[in-house]
Amino acid sequence: ALLAVVLSWQAWGERGLPVTLLFDEGHGLRPGDTVRHLGIVVGRVDTVSLAPGRDGVEVRALLEPQAERLAAVGSRFWIVRPELGVGAIAGLDTLIGSRYVAVLPGNGPAQSSFIGLTRAPLGDALQPGLDITLEGPTRGSLVAGSPLTYRRIRVGSVLSVDLASDGRTVEVAARVRQAFAGLIREDTRFWD
Repeated sequence: ALLAVVLSWQAWGERGLPVTLLFDEGHGLRPGDTVRHLGIVVGRVDTVSLAPGRDGVEVRALLEPQAERLAAVGSRFWIVRPELGVGAIAGLDTLIGSRYVAVLPGNGPAQSSFIGLTRAPLGDALQPGLDITLEGPTRGSLVAGSPLTYRRIRVGSVLSVDLASDGRTVEVAARVRQAFAGLIREDTRFWD
């Protein structure tokens, strides 16, 4: 009986940290799929179900004990799936294999519930830099992830493209990398 209690206690301790993730869509995620950080497995999806308000998907996952620090305020979770975009291809390993949840850790205190991202965060969105908003009459070919270039060198990225609040123009949110922020002046011009 003592051995059973000790083994049960040890198994409970190795179970991992439960986290709850809310996504807009499940994208084929199933129980048993992995949670990964830096390409290694740091946990497993336990359950996938409709969110309580039926307006999304609730994913419960267990992070391995050594990965518990990944569940912190500011951590970002997203479902990795195949994507083709302007100048980028991502998640091709999920064409043949299963989907998985990726995590980018935050720096805050521990947290157990997160709102999942609809797609992987853009590289420049994670870097320090100068955030700018550009206005134009049309969207043109701009999409989230489009590069900002100066003399054909990438200096930043488009973060989002939306209609202005009054619907008269298109607003483009972009981030210029910190090293190139000095290039932005009062008379700087941008074009598609």
